[in-house]
Amino acid sequence: MELIKKPEISKNKVILIYEADKMTDKAQNSFLKSLEDSIENIFIILIVNDIKKMIDTLVSRCLLVKFGRISFLEYEKIFKDKEIKKQELRDLYLQTKGDIDVTNFILEEGYIYKIYLHIINLFKYFNKGFLVDIFEIGNEINNYKDYVGVFLEIFFEILRDIFIYKEINNVELICNKYFKDHIVKISKNISMYKIYNILKFLDEFRSRINLNLNIEVCYKIFILKVVEG
Repeated sequence: MELIKKPEISKNKVILIYEADKMTDKAQNSFLKSLEDSIENIFIILIVNDIKKMIDTLVSRCLLVKFGRISFLEYEKIFKDKEIKKQELRDLYLQTKGDIDVTNFILEEGYIYKIYLHIINLFKYFNKGFLVDIFEIGNEINNYKDYVGVFLEIFFEILRDIFIYKEINNVELICNKYFKDHIVKISKNISMYKIYNILKFLDEFRSRINLNLNIEVCYKIFILKVVEG
């Protein structure tokens, strides 16, 4: 196999695999197995657009390098097969700062991304304490009533990240890689007392939902308690 052949001309051999994220899981596992037989002085570079499509065992064997922001023309070429209007694509480019992973996340997990944004915005308003604005955001809960389980899971996940960064001050421990900057900023402007209160009231909100009570009313009760607490 090419991977285990010794370099013939120079001391080192570099193997470049473009769009490695298009390999199936089976192909990635086979590739991983072949690495066990590889010899010294062989360097393999895997170029991927979406690291989520790579199996964890393979990623753990790699040194990750994230390249700087690409130009809009390069960005446009990557998503040329997607049915996206040019202006919408330009907005995505500005919103994601040209990050391919984040763009794929938005395109593939549209409603999940919107849930993340909703919760992040809610935390920002919690810090400001504008009840009218918070209730306006609260009205959006009806958009996610069919995904309330996912909504709660994401809320607890974000709250966990805020708590951990507040306690340990280590950005590498934040799970939500797409919203790290937001979580760091929120953590710096929220007290531990407020975090504990949100956790308590969020658990109450979940209990009310499990009783099949009106989701919008329950959510606004949750918001009101957080603001007053």
